[in-house]
Amino acid sequence: MKKHTERISKLSRYIEETVTASPALWTSRPYYRDLQILLRWLIPPWTSIIEFGSRGGNLLAALTNRSKTGVEVHDEVVKRA
Repeated sequence: MKKHTERISKLSRYIEETVTASPALWTSRPYYRDLQILLRWLIPPWTSIIEFGSRGGNLLAALTNRSKTGVEVHDEVVKRA
């Protein structure tokens, strides 16, 4: 358990540093890969998920939960859809 806790702690710090360092990095593949790993570990697969500001839904699609809902809150994304 300690190993998992350390790993999640490192991932959390990395994500926090990435987000504060440069918003352009938010769209990078390594960032989303690490975020997916973190969320898969934190969110039990039997729970339902709702994500606000889901954009294209890529993060939701990567999670294994059966019940997933994405709600887009950004007008420019809704107009493009």
